[in-house]
Amino acid sequence: MSTNQYTKEFTEKYNAKERIEHPHQFMAYSTWLEEIGDIKGKRVLDLACGSGISSRMLAERGAIVTGVDMSESMIDRALEEEKKNPQGINYMIADASIPVKYGDKPFDLVVAAFLLHYADTPSLLEGFIKNISLNLKVSGEFVSINMSPDHPIVLPAKNVSHSSRWLGEEYKDGSALEILLWSQDSKQICNITDYHWSKKTYESLFRKYSLNNITWVELRMHEKGKKLQDWKKIEKQNMLVIIRATRDK
Repeated sequence: MSTNQYTKEFTEKYNAKERIEHPHQFMAYSTWLEEIGDIKGKRVLDLACGSGISSRMLAERGAIVTGVDMSESMIDRALEEEKKNPQGINYMIADASIPVKYGDKPFDLVVAAFLLHYADTPSLLEGFIKNISLNLKVSGEFVSINMSPDHPIVLPAKNVSHSSRWLGEEYKDGSALEILLWSQDSKQICNITDYHWSKKTYESLFRKYSLNNITWVELRMHEKGKKLQDWKKIEKQNMLVIIRATRDK
């Protein structure tokens, strides 16, 4: 996999308090968790778990979580947090684009908070989706936070945590975008390269691997975020979307 941008230096920046606690972050994870719903007692696979932020959210809601990421530095950070506050999360270092079973049976739910848009080739994107299906039980659901195919561009602005600009041809499959991450006081924290894929491309690959009932859900501002001035405007300054799909055979 050629899209591992998470060096040790980047890991420190990405896990900075000013990024994690940015008010705009309320939107992505809160909408994602609402869409996931009740997961108490369910076996959940968290692909691209990073430093375990999403894995810990799931474990706090009673899920039995396996977190997978290809970045050793990110998994090291996740294990540090697990040691401080044990939640029974099983972390693994692995490339999510290589189809492999991570347990002795499929999972009830597979999630990926920021994974699919890291694919810089069609084959890499297909590898991610094939792996998701391989690890998901029939009738199980996949729920992802992903860059929106329809509105991937957000300009820098007050209280916006991410901004973006095209590096390649606009709206072309595989075109790169530079994503800048900002602190609440509008200081740049770090940057990431993501890749655009159309809804048609995503949905074609989902269906190829028996992932159907596909829905695209716009982010909603969490109640905490509604304390921000002009929160409705901020809610629209968003480049992310939730993708849901169910494995039907």
